[in-house]
Amino acid sequence: MDAAHVAKRLIDAGRGQEALAWLEKDRRKRDRFDLTITDLRIAALEALHRESEAQALRWSAFETTLSESHLRAYLKRLPDFEDFPIEQRALALAAVFPSAMTALMFQIEWPDLASADRLVRKRIAELDGREYVRLGKAAETLVDKWPVSATLLYRTLVRSVLERGYSKAYGYAARDLASASSLGSRLPADSGITSHAEFCAELKARHGRKYAFWQLVDEQRLPSDAFRT
Repeated sequence: MDAAHVAKRLIDAGRGQEALAWLEKDRRKRDRFDLTITDLRIAALEALHRESEAQALRWSAFETTLSESHLRAYLKRLPDFEDFPIEQRALALAAVFPSAMTALMFQIEWPDLASADRLVRKRIAELDGREYVRLGKAAETLVDKWPVSATLLYRTLVRSVLERGYSKAYGYAARDLASASSLGSRLPADSGITSHAEFCAELKARHGRKYAFWQLVDEQRLPSDAFRT
């Protein structure tokens, strides 16, 4: 029988200790952290008034997955004035999380946008351009105050489409290139990244034969001289 289903019914029936036994057996069978099972374990512990253990599980869930909801639930249950230092500890942990994508999504959602900007600048090579929706959302969130990191994200998305030759996404890539172009004048001289014109020249050199893409780029009304060889 499904352990989660059984455990939920046991918790609803006020049989938290039995629910924990089912969940512990199931947890040992799994090879990775499961938030659904963790949430049921938290519910069972709370039903048994074992609040400190429930809190420890919330923190473990955050440390393992950077779950925003578990961190918020953890902070909400802390005594007054204790939440701020713990929040800062959590943000510091997120900044060095092994998965750059997971860390970035947490920082965008929390939000901790200054840290998101730093992460993008430092770990852009670890971000997968195939994650179109998530990176696109991050770029849109950062675009107003952090044009360098937003530009890096848009460029990653464009490169990913062209390097894979994914013609179905050429329209998205052309729009992302247009978004990067609109940020070109806002890049500071000491940004540490190439200018928009240089980036476009690089694209032309590597992908100049992808004519369908460049036709879509022209339709975006980007400066034509940026693409001349």
